[in-house]
Amino acid sequence: MSDRTAGSHSRQPFSYSWVILATGFGIMVLSSGLNMSFGVFVRTLINDYGWTTSMVSLTYSIFMLSAGVASFTAGRLADRFSPRLIFLAGSVIYGLGILLASQTTSLLHLYLFYGVMAGIGNSPMNIIATMTVSRWFSKAQGLAMGILNSGTGAGPAIFGPLAGYLIVTYGWKDSYIILGLMAWGIALSAFVPLRDDPQDIGARPYGDEGDGAGPSQPGRVLALEGPPAQLWQFREIVHTRTF
Repeated sequence: MSDRTAGSHSRQPFSYSWVILATGFGIMVLSSGLNMSFGVFVRTLINDYGWTTSMVSLTYSIFMLSAGVASFTAGRLADRFSPRLIFLAGSVIYGLGILLASQTTSLLHLYLFYGVMAGIGNSPMNIIATMTVSRWFSKAQGLAMGILNSGTGAGPAIFGPLAGYLIVTYGWKDSYIILGLMAWGIALSAFVPLRDDPQDIGARPYGDEGDGAGPSQPGRVLALEGPPAQLWQFREIVHTRTF
């Protein structure tokens, strides 16, 4: 009986970190899945409007460029404000861009709505997912990041066939409406359980038992005696050889 009691006391309670990881995985699936599903629409757009493959494909190049440039701002805003709120703002813009793409009647519309707007809206998604999961795992970070990034492969496997089915069944315009609404729905479902930091709900990162310093508690090194850490400005970092 005493062994059973000891076993029950040694059993670790469920960690909310796994909820965060599942949420981050869903964000990765949404982001990569909708991004890569654009290729399924290319042939239909060419057939409907007579555009060339290079004209339509330029949309995705604009999307990637917009997302890449906006990522700098998204990351900085996430550091300064709440990553959760930056994710919500990006998701609203992302879904709106996809919805407006359904009203495309010219290449300029496609470039603006899908290329620029959806690209900017997509920019915080991977950043927020990675940033949040890293905060919630003090131990097994490699496993957590592996599971998280597997979402980038699962996304196209889900949304590619789905986009193809929607186009055949409803046409490409209605398909963009459905996918845009799905983007909002999935993003809102992820926003509800998402938390910026374990301290927001009085929890600890997974693997942080709160007693003693060790490899599983990298944050504890801040309490060691020694000179205070130097706070770097970006303009100072760019002038170092390490950068």
